[in-house]
Amino acid sequence: MVRLELPRLPLGCHRKGGPMGALEGRVAIVTGASGGIGKGICRLLAAEGADLVAHYHRDQVGVEIAAAAVKAAGRWFGPT
Repeated sequence: MVRLELPRLPLGCHRKGGPMGALEGRVAIVTGASGGIGKGICRLLAAEGADLVAHYHRDQVGVEIAAAAVKAAGRWFGPT
């Protein structure tokens, strides 16, 4: 199995008082948020200023990791 590592993003750059991202004030829905690609998408969207609603099927730990990254960027995260 090949494991891909996503590049680290400068999370937290869009906190209050910082620059606004392209998605500031928007809410994104991410399916598969507990997997590798879904976690990466959550991080990218949060870095651009989006709040997130995430859906996952089995991996509670994976979605908690995604939630921590989104919250570290100062964004709201709501799993379904």
